[in-house]
Amino acid sequence: MSQEVESLWGAMKDVQYTRTLKLLKHSLRDARNLEASLSVSLDTIVEAVQAVSGTFWFYERYRDGRIYPKSVYGGGNLGNVSLLPGEGIAGGVILSGEATIVYDCQKDPRWQGKVDDKTGFKTESMICVPLVSQDNVFGCIQIINKKRNFYFDDSDLEFVKGLAQDSARLFEDNGMLEDYYSGREREKEAQRAITFMQVMGAHNMEEMEFQLRRIEQFSTLKVKEQQEVLALAKSMYAYFGKSTKKSLFGRRGEKK
Repeated sequence: MSQEVESLWGAMKDVQYTRTLKLLKHSLRDARNLEASLSVSLDTIVEAVQAVSGTFWFYERYRDGRIYPKSVYGGGNLGNVSLLPGEGIAGGVILSGEATIVYDCQKDPRWQGKVDDKTGFKTESMICVPLVSQDNVFGCIQIINKKRNFYFDDSDLEFVKGLAQDSARLFEDNGMLEDYYSGREREKEAQRAITFMQVMGAHNMEEMEFQLRRIEQFSTLKVKEQQEVLALAKSMYAYFGKSTKKSLFGRRGEKK
């Protein structure tokens, strides 16, 4: 590509970005809640980057620690699909806090085929960008398949990264993340009563993980640190679980 063409293309991208950001600001002023804000942002960004579909994954850090598709554009119903930090491309982006571009998802080992299986939609290429507020990754925008069989490039990635940053800032400015962070404060109150014995005394590994995620010190860790602590807790549960449950529960499984 010649220097003149590159300059023209860059100018077009700048104009498109300015127009998209203006539209985003205007649309978010009319959004009633966080869910509506997520939907507006996703629609605007997917259309601006000329993509076929997209998903707004939201990380419920202060609830059950899972990642849910809060808004979907053009990709079908994801239903009960959810991810853990580090699972799939979206979970990996939320875990690392780093944006990524994938040119062929079907050949990428990180891609979770269960999403395509659920929707019947074939994911070919993708851009996935984290959303950050107060140094916390609270979700990511996943943009899938460019129109007219074109491919995403680095300029598309930078375009989406910029809009993701501006969207997160607008969510904060419009008070759309207040419930999210008030959930953190409510969870802190509930977490104070949880003890190590209760975590290790859980009936199964899933319950143990749920109890661990409710502990205040755990929820304030970075996602990567959470994964390390969780791995350690699982190995400890295999060792302590049996004896701990005996001390917490009677013969019939009733708590003493």
